[in-house]
Amino acid sequence: MLDNKRDFKINDRDLFSSNIYIIGSSELGPTNVPTPINSEKKLYSTFGQSGNLVAAYKKIKESSLASNIILVKTTGTHAEAKIKVNSLDNGLILKAKASSKIYNNIKISIDTEGLTFEFPSELGGKSRRYTFSDYPIFDLLEKAINYDTENNLNYVYAKLNVYPGNLTMDSMNVSELYMYGGDDGLNISKNDLYNCLETTYKLLEGEKVDLIVPLEAFMDDISPKNFGNDQTQYNSIFYKDSRDYLNLKLNDSNNATFYEQLLNYCLKQMNLGFTTHGIMGYNNISEFEAFDEDSYISSVLSLSLKINRLNLSLKPYWFLISVVAGDLKFSNKEISNGYLTYAGTVANSCLRSNITNKTIDKNLSLYNEFSDNNKAILSDMGIVVFKYNVLKNACVIMNSVTTSDKINNLHLLYNVRIFELTYSHIKKLLDSYVGKNIKNLVENNALIDRISKTLSLLVNKNILSEFKIKVDLISEEELKIYINLKTDYTLKPLTIIGSMKC
Repeated sequence: MLDNKRDFKINDRDLFSSNIYIIGSSELGPTNVPTPINSEKKLYSTFGQSGNLVAAYKKIKESSLASNIILVKTTGTHAEAKIKVNSLDNGLILKAKASSKIYNNIKISIDTEGLTFEFPSELGGKSRRYTFSDYPIFDLLEKAINYDTENNLNYVYAKLNVYPGNLTMDSMNVSELYMYGGDDGLNISKNDLYNCLETTYKLLEGEKVDLIVPLEAFMDDISPKNFGNDQTQYNSIFYKDSRDYLNLKLNDSNNATFYEQLLNYCLKQMNLGFTTHGIMGYNNISEFEAFDEDSYISSVLSLSLKINRLNLSLKPYWFLISVVAGDLKFSNKEISNGYLTYAGTVANSCLRSNITNKTIDKNLSLYNEFSDNNKAILSDMGIVVFKYNVLKNACVIMNSVTTSDKINNLHLLYNVRIFELTYSHIKKLLDSYVGKNIKNLVENNALIDRISKTLSLLVNKNILSEFKIKVDLISEEELKIYINLKTDYTLKPLTIIGSMKC
């Protein structure tokens, strides 16, 4: 008999990619703190007026895409100050609430009666004082500073490295010092961006991230020197010594790429039971001095795709990434790659709908439209492009594809999203049986019945068209589960392989 406590409902919210994480830089804001943004007022108060995070949010909103947007600042350093308490040099550590140079101008004065923060004019020019008589122990002082910062009365967080019950009076030397080391991270190299993203991806492991978009971490951010025999195919019009390239080496044979970095993050998420899809773009075509379509496709797009996928051990997981080529014009006449518009469209689309031929906002127009032949080539390569639809009198997404091979069912994003949703529910189900008698689960068909019930819900919602389940008992402590799925867009079944150990 089935345990109803393990029944998983397929809610309507499960049919949408409910959130989109955008990773980038800004003049203000905390580094590596996911921040939901639902208005421009909150955007500006948190992240300031400049930076690609600010621009990205406005682009998505201009496209009338009201997704659940979470911004993560990956660059920048928080200013800090270390105060000696008795004999401990870093007994009290003060750290700015956001990463920016302006926090370096915060002055900290310690006298015999208390501690005072003096803020620069950029932060209001006021001061905040904490007397030792009001906060006689460090625990109270720390909590007061942090409470004020949470309520916008201070700009600094405090952290203790001493016993919280220690007395504040006469524990710190009379002195004056400034916060130091703060930087906004707006102007960093591609190499530094890669290192920042490494930290951010690690911190986001295990978080519910439906879509993730790293800003300005492009497919073609690769040094021409990394192309070996293919380097001669790169036209100097597109690649110059004066440009900033990602040229880090992972080891003696492999060069770092933003594509593989993002793919590794999405793969770790999948192994943890989370369905995260990565979306990235290419550098703007409009930045090139001259543009020859055939040369651009044969060199920049196809060869960069080849270099990004040299690690063939990751080939089975190429479906976890979508890459967008082609630039769009926005209402402010700015021209940029359409990967943000594509990501917002995916986030706002129901899993039951196919994004191919979906209209984007009518305020947007194509900066360039590839020829029909080249659009077909790019689609086969696994690159998303836009086109003008005469009947709709608007720009549409020509192909919602992933970088997986064309012959693979996971070449189509629709199938990937169905696969990911199903995988997530099956993993939750299997995790709920951890510690149970595996042999009994197989012999009384309880596990197969439970999986069938879950998948039947997806069939009833027109997400799957059919499925088949096979369970192999490897031992009394281990089993493997093979699930074949079909959708309206699969030529052959997709296969999910799961395993359980006692």
